[in-house]
Amino acid sequence: MTSLPGKVAVITGATSGIGARVAELFVSEGTRQAPDGLPAVRQHHQHGQHGGKAAGWSGLDYSTAKAAVIHLTRCAAVDLAQHAVRVNSVSPGFVPTGIFAKGGGLDPSMADTTAEKLAAGTTTLTAGVQPIEEIVTTDDVAAAVLWFASDASRLVTGQDIGVDGGVSAGRPLSALWTDRTRIRETLTS
Repeated sequence: MTSLPGKVAVITGATSGIGARVAELFVSEGTRQAPDGLPAVRQHHQHGQHGGKAAGWSGLDYSTAKAAVIHLTRCAAVDLAQHAVRVNSVSPGFVPTGIFAKGGGLDPSMADTTAEKLAAGTTTLTAGVQPIEEIVTTDDVAAAVLWFASDASRLVTGQDIGVDGGVSAGRPLSALWTDRTRIRETLTS
């Protein structure tokens, strides 16, 4: 049995990475994908450029955009609730996809093939930062998006779910104890 029979989904970024996995899952759950009709935007995204900056490699820009998405989600949820439209967002943590290779200047046609190689080094990148020490995958993010779209979340709107292994909750306790030990050693030496 499918959870989204007959529904229409418009999925941005469905050409690669997280968006592609969300699109695959939604189709398997019974949705019909609306044609996006935006080939120029699709091509623009495939080249990994957004506003002249390389995608996946910014700090202040990314954080500001993420905060804006969360606020827009809340505002749109309030405005559209009267029309029975729910608006939610997902904030994925570090998900090894081709966007990082695109941001690093790799040819976009090759970038998506790098995800597996990037995943192999992910535990080193997230050590001491991500409390749940597992790699966040496109499947993890797609499952959260599916839940938002399903009737199981029929009264949920204006919310953002972090699918980030706990990064947004704080650093792992083990990392904090290591820091405390270093401070103590510095002060007593």
